[in-house]
Amino acid sequence: MKQQGNRNFWKDKAIKLHSYWIRQRHIDDEGKTTCVTCNTPGYWKRMDCGHFMIRKHESTFFDERNSHAQCVSCNNWGEGQQYKHAKAIDNMYGKGTADALEIKSKQPCKRDWFDYYYIAKEFHDKIVEAGFELPPGTKTLFK
Repeated sequence: MKQQGNRNFWKDKAIKLHSYWIRQRHIDDEGKTTCVTCNTPGYWKRMDCGHFMIRKHESTFFDERNSHAQCVSCNNWGEGQQYKHAKAIDNMYGKGTADALEIKSKQPCKRDWFDYYYIAKEFHDKIVEAGFELPPGTKTLFK
C-alpha cells in the first residue's frame, strides 16, 4: 500500500478523487454538466465541487448527496447558494434530505489515514468504472 499511514497524503487524494467524481458524474457526451443551483451548463473542469454543508463538516464532506457540480459564480461569489442548493437536493433525493444532511453535518467525525484510503479508493473505482478522467497522479494508486 502506497504511503501507508500518511493521513494527509490520503486525505488529499480522497478530496481530489471526490471532486473529480462529483463534477463528472452527470456529464454529457461533450463533457458538460449543469450547475446545481443556477442550471448554467459548463465544461466539468471549469466547474467547482460545491458542498451544501460546507467542507469543514467532516461527516458530510464526502457524502455524494451533499456535493454537486456548481459554477464558480454560485460556489465562490455566491457563497454556495445554500438555499438553492438545499432545494435542489430535496428535488433530487427526496424532501427532507437537506435537513438530514444538516443534522448529519453536526455529528462528530474523526478519520484516520485508512478511512481516507478507502474513500479515495471508492471514488477512484467509480471514476474508472464510468470511464471518466482520473486526476493526475492517481492512475496507479491502487494497482
